Amino acid sequence: MMKKIVISALTVFVVIVLAACGRGGDGETKSVTTEPAGSSESSQSENVPDTPLYVRIRRTLYQDTGYVNSLITCGTMDGQITSSVSSSEVPSQDDQSNFGTGCEYQLEGDDTVVVLIGDKYEIFRDVTSDFTTMPSGVACFIGKVNKASGSTFLVTYVKMPEGVFWRPPAEGDYSVTARDADENIKAGDSVIVWHTGEITGYDPACIDAYRIEKYER
Repeated sequence: MMKKIVISALTVFVVIVLAACGRGGDGETKSVTTEPAGSSESSQSENVPDTPLYVRIRRTLYQDTGYVNSLITCGTMDGQITSSVSSSEVPSQDDQSNFGTGCEYQLEGDDTVVVLIGDKYEIFRDVTSDFTTMPSGVACFIGKVNKASGSTFLVTYVKMPEGVFWRPPAEGDYSVTARDADENIKAGDSVIVWHTGEITGYDPACIDAYRIEKYER
């Protein structure tokens, strides 16, 4: 009877040890992401938490700036994203992204590429570039909020920010619905409205905005 108890205890101990071998020191199961087949790059794809949108084109890695190019409406595209990695990874092959395939892109200057995602021309920059400067082709204006209701605002045009060469909208009030809006914006606040350049309707005209935030300068 005692022999059976010892054998059972040893069996349980071996099972526990084998299970522990498949886990890291923090108790979580480790996983290894291997390099996609056919890649000419030497390193593995990185697993990065909260990774922004990336695309790799002509051996250069570009990151989404959060801005939309409002000048491009047509033209010959330079290529298309043909492969994708998961959203938590960084692309390691040319014409690869971490947000899907099929998107066309157009190269602009030395450090910028515009990617057509849906119906918006999203601006990406070389990851080694200066992200503190505003890319060209961005439409925005400074205004004052008259009324705020969720993500929709009645905004009076005030002026254009310095360094922005987009044509200003006509003076007056605009109905602005933004996909990304500061939840603390209220009536009376000065704001900067980032938009696609599309203005429709009248009394008030509606502006297709992708971001609105407080302006405190």
